[in-house]
This record gives sequence, structure tokens and C-alpha cells, in this order.
Amino acid sequence: MEDSIIDDLIDSEFKEDKEFENLLKVINRLIIFRILILIIGVLLLLGGLLKYTLFDLKTNQKNNLTINMIISFLIIGIGFILIVIYGLSRFYNFGFFNSFKKIANLQFKNDRMTRLYNGILFNSSYSNLINDIKFIYNNSTISFYSNERKFNNTSFDDKKNSVNNIIFNFKNKNSLFFINDPYKTVRSNGKTTRVDYTIIYELYYKNDKFDESYNNIVVSKGTKFDKNYQTESELFNRKYDINLKSNDIRAAMFLTPKLIDKLMSIENDDNFHKLSIYNNFHVVHKKKSTRINDYPLGVIEYKSINSYKEFKKRLSKKLKRDLNLIINSLVYVESIY
Repeated sequence: MEDSIIDDLIDSEFKEDKEFENLLKVINRLIIFRILILIIGVLLLLGGLLKYTLFDLKTNQKNNLTINMIISFLIIGIGFILIVIYGLSRFYNFGFFNSFKKIANLQFKNDRMTRLYNGILFNSSYSNLINDIKFIYNNSTISFYSNERKFNNTSFDDKKNSVNNIIFNFKNKNSLFFINDPYKTVRSNGKTTRVDYTIIYELYYKNDKFDESYNNIVVSKGTKFDKNYQTESELFNRKYDINLKSNDIRAAMFLTPKLIDKLMSIENDDNFHKLSIYNNFHVVHKKKSTRINDYPLGVIEYKSINSYKEFKKRLSKKLKRDLNLIINSLVYVESIY
């Protein structure tokens, strides 16, 4: 999708919004005020040190020396406090700097994101197969699970309801897509420590093609030395695995030659993790990185936004990324249904 289409969609929602415009003006003033705090803090710190080293140490009278030292350390202390306030404001966004959070409140207000996702999906390659799009707003914060166990022990509903969702009809069947908060893993060999964040992307699709006998079938990314069912296609066997034994008739009934050809035609999808059936059809993508690369649907980094241009740039990039993630999952749905 062309960037200009997404930019026009964003402009139609935000460019003429006076409340949004005024908020950005307030944030600009706050940023200037924060910079002034830093400048004044540095000047006071340096000025206090300069006064102490150049003047106080040259003073011979004991009373004058004590008073001047107190004044110098007071100036240094005030400067240090102002610098600390500046640093805390950047990392914690507290107090009057919470205006940054108001950007998110306005972004997700009045079904704006539903209209934006309608716009990008209706301009996608699947525009004729998608309708009834609804964006469900739950959260605009960026967080993560402290470890994989906590993620796995969290119920489906709790995971889904802690992040934003998008629901829609694809080929006239109900669909749900969301990006989970990542979970953190820490590995150490005694000398070095590596921290990774793993993000799970999930799509659920109403299954009316396979009966209950197909429940718990899982097709996952291929691994070496797989001892389960093998198709006649060596390329497919290297690319995918199925969790059924060689003598399980469901394997051949599910992995038909037509389905194998369609799955083999999917390219450049390194983050594919698995597809499965348990009443509904489920597609999972998984990505691990040393940083959090994807936020929940529609969520951007709000700190440091000080202009409409910067807001539009970040939101445009996010919408384009979310569209690609949704389509990457729908490719597997289209291959099977």
C-alpha cells in the first residue's frame, strides 16, 4: 500500500482536530520548559562549582568562607535537583509531562482507529474479502511479561483483553487478530547476559470446514529429524511439520496435494510459528529480538512527539506494519478455506 493513502487517511481523522492541535501546542511548551529546566540546572551546577573553586577557596576570612561555601553548595544542590527532575521527566513522564499520554486518548477516541483500519484493509489486496471491521480498544500502554511462564499461564481472555484487537469478517466468517504483549527471557553464561523479547501474533478464524475429529492438528515450522507424518514433497517436509503419526489417516486427509501447493507458495514468512485447529482455526506468528519491535495494534511510542508531522509519521508506519501482519496471517486462512 502506498504511504500517501495511509497519510490521507490519518489527515482525515486528525489534521483538522482543534483539540489535538492545541494539545500538541501544550506539549511543545512543556518540552521547551523541560529544556529550560535542564539549561538552568546545568548553569547553576557549573556556576556553583565555579564560585566555590575560584572565589570561596581564595577567601581568607573564616566567616566569609563558611557563608560562601553554604551559598555555593546551595546553588550546586538546586542545579543538581533540576537536572534530576529533567531526567525523571524524560523516563517517567510524570506530572505536567503526562500530556503525552493525552495523545493516545485522542488517537483512540470516537472510533477513529476503526475507520483507519477500515481504510487500510479496504485498500489492501484482500479488500473484496473483508468487511464489518471493528477495532477494539483496550490499552495504549507498552508493557511485557516478566518471563515466558507468566505469559503461558495467562488465560486467553486476559491476554486478549489486555491489548487492542481487531475483529472482521473474512470470506464471510468471523475473524480476530491481536498482537500480544511480549514476554522477556534472560540468558546468562556467567560472563555475558542476553535479554530477548518474544512477541506472539495471533489470528483466530471461524472454522466450518473441519469437524471435531480434526481438533488438535498442528502444522508448525519445520524441524530436523521429524519422525511424524511425511508427505511426498521433500520440500514441504523441510518447511513444515505436522503433529500426527505416520499411520494417522487425518494427516493425509488434511495435507492434500492442493493444500501442500498453497502452503509451499507462501514466501518470506520467517516468523511463522504454527497453524492449528481446535474448534476454530488459529494462526500464530512469533518473533524474538533484543528489543520490543512491535507494540499492540495501533499503539505507537508517544514520548517525544512534539508535532503533527511526527505523530503522523509514527502512526503511518504502525498502520502499515499492522496491515502486513494481518495479511501474513490471512494468507494461511486463504490457503485452507
